[in-house]
Amino acid sequence: MPSEKQPAPFGDHNHHYAAHSLPGNRKQSEEERKLEALLADFDPKLEERVSRTIRQWNNILRDYLRTEMAFRLTVGDDSESIPMKIVPGLPRPLAAIIQPLDTTTLRLMLNLPLLNTTADGLAFLARHSPEPDTTQLAAAERIVRAHLQQLQRIELQKQLAAIHQDILGAYFFRVPAIQIYWMAIGLISRTLNIDPEALTTVVLLHELAHAYSHRGRDIDANRWDVNAFASADIHIVEGIAQYYTETICKKNEG
Repeated sequence: MPSEKQPAPFGDHNHHYAAHSLPGNRKQSEEERKLEALLADFDPKLEERVSRTIRQWNNILRDYLRTEMAFRLTVGDDSESIPMKIVPGLPRPLAAIIQPLDTTTLRLMLNLPLLNTTADGLAFLARHSPEPDTTQLAAAERIVRAHLQQLQRIELQKQLAAIHQDILGAYFFRVPAIQIYWMAIGLISRTLNIDPEALTTVVLLHELAHAYSHRGRDIDANRWDVNAFASADIHIVEGIAQYYTETICKKNEG
């Protein structure tokens, strides 16, 4: 049997965060402008909510990571800075998924939880309505179900799972710096019915875990070499970040 294809290392040149410099300011694509307008319709303060969450939790999460990992960005006279910026637009892998979708489909996608609830509610009413004629309820349910089937054919979650890159935020390890994509957070939080502040906090913690595991110094003042970090198995790098993200979240839940 042919062997399975080995996954690309974390710092593969095709990964958008493996660049030697941060992406410059660029003109948003038509698809990104459509998405930004739709997000503004649903929540005009979404970017502000993401920004406020970053400000509130940045230093707190760094303290948690220093305690949990015992890694330090500052040891003696050696101080490592990991700047962070909230940016508009979408990273390349996510933009490629959104590009084929028209405005109507995007609007429906952003209301996916509402459509599911509506379909279930109409089905419930059709079964339990005191009115003898439930034809209109059944017809409305069929319309909603048809839209849901259309969205299912896009297989958004399957496409997202196939990316194998951080797309809500990213740690540009060669710079080093962190970028948080507020529009991507808005898209995923609405599609999956997740609180955007909660999702932002998890994304921030995950990217900081990348930064601390890479640039932080251990008890012997050693840190992960940039080239070794780039060539490391992506499952190892992501596994470390995910482990500390989950550990800290569990210790501070509630």
